[in-house]
Amino acid sequence: MEELLAYALLSCSGFDGGEARFWTRLNQLFLANPDSRLLLELECETNLYRALAVLRTHMETEGLDRARFGRELMRLLRTHYAVCTDLPEFGRRAHSLWNGLPGSLQRTDPFEALLWACDLLSLEGEAQCRAFCERMFRFYDHEH
Repeated sequence: MEELLAYALLSCSGFDGGEARFWTRLNQLFLANPDSRLLLELECETNLYRALAVLRTHMETEGLDRARFGRELMRLLRTHYAVCTDLPEFGRRAHSLWNGLPGSLQRTDPFEALLWACDLLSLEGEAQCRAFCERMFRFYDHEH
């Protein structure tokens, strides 16, 4: 579920490719687990924003593997950053992504960095902003 949450959040925040990957991965998971009520509910949903709300509710009540989610989100976000040609736009999307995170994650590392990525660009300049983003992406390189 953590992988689905990462795809949905990225897509709903304006990052390309997340929605197609979300539906493809959901279909794979549902075919492997047809008795899952959650996957069935998500399969019946046609709107990604509503599917995201279902996932967030599930994660908040059933629990979220924070490390697994974080590794997946940072891996996916890093691929978008690698091809980013508009750092201010990346920062705005990262801030939007932060707004979509479950509240229990927003003020924790490395997720809180998503909130500040855009602000650092205007305050500290591009080099400092890029260094900050790269530290965020490396957070799970050595398990915490």
